[in-house]
Amino acid sequence: MAALKGKDGDSDMHSEVTAPSVVEGAHSLHEVKTRLSHNLRRLENQALVSRADNYQALLTAIAGDIVNQRQHKVARRMELQRLLVTAKQLDEKERFYKDQLESYQTYLKTCLANIAARNKNVHECSKVGGERGRSKQAVKYTAIKLKEKGVLLEIEDLPEIQMKNVLFEIAPLATTGIFHVQVKFMGVPMEFVEIDIQDLLQQQYEGVSVKRMFAKVKVNVNLLLHLLNTKFYSKKK
Repeated sequence: MAALKGKDGDSDMHSEVTAPSVVEGAHSLHEVKTRLSHNLRRLENQALVSRADNYQALLTAIAGDIVNQRQHKVARRMELQRLLVTAKQLDEKERFYKDQLESYQTYLKTCLANIAARNKNVHECSKVGGERGRSKQAVKYTAIKLKEKGVLLEIEDLPEIQMKNVLFEIAPLATTGIFHVQVKFMGVPMEFVEIDIQDLLQQQYEGVSVKRMFAKVKVNVNLLLHLLNTKFYSKKK
């Protein structure tokens, strides 16, 4: 029993005393009493119990073991109940996030379908009107204007005073979600890149806030997405 430790603290009553067997028919009452007396004397010799208090320490230790055992059972039962509740909550969260994912995928497919339909109309207009039809779909901004909108963050090695001479022309291509971005300096075409709106969405999802274009141009991913959505996909432009 935990309460009846030896003087050195390395042994308890279970290791010091041989518990008498009370299996019916195995021992006589006299044998049981004799063994019990022998064990009590051994405990007294180790100052674990005393007949002076009528072995009250022994009785207290036995009662403590019974109480502790009951408390441990109650604690284990309560812990098991908490684990079951937690497992149920996790299952509910898993179902919730699966439903959210399905809803998001459905929403994304719908958006892509709408984009494809609009791009198809743009492509057909381009076929009918030639380069004139495509130019109507393009939007043009000076570097200063894009910086005011927060879309453009920086053009490395370009003096601030020269930004008025830099023009960005953005036009949708026939492929869904792809945009052609042409940069001109003082009216002279310089470089161009193609931007995939899906790449921008992926970067936004991953928490990437800055995108580099044309090697020296830095743009804000969130505001660039907002600009593309506003100018090419929103009904209110």
